Amino acid sequence: VEHTVYLKQYKSVSLRHWLGSYFELSRAFRALRGAAILHAAQVSIATPFAAVQKRTWGAFVKRFFVTQEVVGGKTTDAFWLQVLRPLRGRDGFERRRSFLRGLADLFRSLHARHIYHDDLKDANILTVANAGDPSVAFFLLDIEGVKRYSRLSEKRRIKNLAQLYRTLGRHVSASLKLYFLKEYLGP
Repeated sequence: VEHTVYLKQYKSVSLRHWLGSYFELSRAFRALRGAAILHAAQVSIATPFAAVQKRTWGAFVKRFFVTQEVVGGKTTDAFWLQVLRPLRGRDGFERRRSFLRGLADLFRSLHARHIYHDDLKDANILTVANAGDPSVAFFLLDIEGVKRYSRLSEKRRIKNLAQLYRTLGRHVSASLKLYFLKEYLGP
């Protein structure tokens, strides 16, 4: 079976990153660790194939993380703008709310399991429409910053919500933002 794969290359962008590579896990292997955390929590991600790194004189010179394609996936902002926003009438209203309910469930589920993604914005969440069904599935991307804590601080939870608000929020009405927040907070 043929699969399209995605190769993410990590580069050392500064002397600080290059020097730090002597002492820390490469971002490719941190992504693999994040994948394991999310897999254990049954959170959908692109299937990882490999994490590869090459060192020269002890410092990272090449690092790659390879995953399988998420077929039909669109970033949440693209899905919102191209699929949901143009819908009119009762169907559009219900589908936008269902989408935000699912997104709020994802955030609440991560936070309830004490999982933190340090870059949880609209571009790092893929949305896949289910064929013949108005529901969607969400897949997390850029998972090298995923960590599990014994207790997830309020500051980290707020940061995740603020990242989504800053990115997807600019396309969503005030009433739907409140709806998302109500669904995230629960009863």
